Amino acid sequence: QGRKRPRGREVSAMIARLLALLLIERLFAQPFDPRAPKPAKCRHLFDPDEEILFNGGKSRGVKLGRYTGVTGLHAKITFIGCRGDANGDKVNFVNITEPRLPLPAPKTVFVESCAPESFFCNDSLYSYPGLIREEITFGTWIGAPFTPFESTTGTSRLDPFQQVHMCQGVEHIDNCSNPPGFDPPLQPENFPPPPEGDVPCCTGPGGKCSASDDEILAVILCNALGYSTASTTRAFIDAQFSRPFCPSLDLTGFNGPFPNIEIDYNKRRNGFSQTITCFTDTVQPSPPPPPSPPPSPPPPSPPPPSP
Repeated sequence: QGRKRPRGREVSAMIARLLALLLIERLFAQPFDPRAPKPAKCRHLFDPDEEILFNGGKSRGVKLGRYTGVTGLHAKITFIGCRGDANGDKVNFVNITEPRLPLPAPKTVFVESCAPESFFCNDSLYSYPGLIREEITFGTWIGAPFTPFESTTGTSRLDPFQQVHMCQGVEHIDNCSNPPGFDPPLQPENFPPPPEGDVPCCTGPGGKCSASDDEILAVILCNALGYSTASTTRAFIDAQFSRPFCPSLDLTGFNGPFPNIEIDYNKRRNGFSQTITCFTDTVQPSPPPPPSPPPSPPPPSPPPPSP
């Protein structure tokens, strides 16, 4: 017996499924992995013993390529972390900016790359009355033993900003090591005089960009990691005074449910994210009140009077 020809309604459903598959294939281009574990835990993103080659330096940070890039390769965040020198040590170069503006502008702004050893990732679970919070936090540790204070001002040579960097716009983390299009290769020894292990800010995909301080972008990233929302710890300076940090991603709006994420490699920034926290709150029903105690028995009757 021959196979039945599909009816018109079945053909329409088949075409709809095919178009949906093609859309998914377009949006979720490899190496985005829709099967990546969610919510992502530190063990899925971060290995404290792994040194990742990033623009010629050994670095430590979170690998995010399995989760990002849904709306296009340019918006793909492959890595966020602290870039070290060729040996994996902290880069000693300090970027110095002089705004040359009247007070209250600072006379000088100092920026370093955060130390690879300062990068951390923590999973946490908190219980509050009526809800459970599950979260992940990653970024650079500000405070002892890496900085003299628990926050940085960037206005002193002894208290420079500790910039967290990002690799974006490339398919694989290997492309962050020596991004395509750079000649000579992006290695510290190719930038005389030797900048003590540092390299220039990003001028194209795969370069040394800043970790964006846009909290809405952080929410979008955390959604991709399987969390409902986000918060950031920012380091920033008034944009009227200085933009001493490397370029980063910008959220320019939304196209339906999809965010429009762009980057201008000629646009320096006045802030970056030191840490990003992704979290989900789950409401827990209040326990029922304890049952009422049984009623007290009646008092005993008095004895009958004596005859």
